[in-house]
Amino acid sequence: MPPGKSTTLVLTSDRGTRASATVEDVLVNSQFVDAEVDVFARYGSSPWTRLARYQVQRQLVGRH
Repeated sequence: MPPGKSTTLVLTSDRGTRASATVEDVLVNSQFVDAEVDVFARYGSSPWTRLARYQVQRQLVGRH
């Protein structure tokens, strides 16, 4: 990527879970934990450096 340019990455997952509980019950369940994403980068043979850490927004989706 040329200097001064940027890019956007969109990460998706086919992983998830199914529950017969209500949405409210799922969101307060102790096993329903928030995820974090760490973003790392490196240049050439330099070591990986963490650039940022983001919280993944909780999102419940309907069945497909």
